[in-house]
Amino acid sequence: MRAEFINPFITAAREVLKSEIRSEVQLGQLTMEQSAFQNTEVKVMISLTGELEGIVFYGLDKDTACNITSAMIGEKVSQFDDMVNSAIGEMGNVICGRAGGIFEKVGYNTNISTPIVLIGQNAGITTFNLQPILVSLVTDAGTIVLWVSLRKAILPQE
Repeated sequence: MRAEFINPFITAAREVLKSEIRSEVQLGQLTMEQSAFQNTEVKVMISLTGELEGIVFYGLDKDTACNITSAMIGEKVSQFDDMVNSAIGEMGNVICGRAGGIFEKVGYNTNISTPIVLIGQNAGITTFNLQPILVSLVTDAGTIVLWVSLRKAILPQE
């Protein structure tokens, strides 16, 4: 996978998290090793279709999810519940939507799916023929592991 496919998500995540939770985002290690991601308790999954195709995940622990939700709504949230689930799914949706806008500016039209939130540690994720790139996004609320697995779509000939 090419770096140009992860950079829009990093840019979008920095913009969205700075706006929504008032936190700067520091980049952690960039890797292709999936184990750091698979150990996260909460995973937001969003598919991309169009001129680019693949999957994006945001992985985080439940405490980080609660901290992000607390910062978003302005009151302390200490238990992972439906509100946190919804807030984290929407965070992933907004980041992917913003990344889609960045892709469009450079000539890739994409669509995103409705976010799916997976809860449970050690859930294995496999994307056949798509090597993911992972990067840690370190915020004041905790660390989010961004997992991007995209490629140019093979579109039918007209």
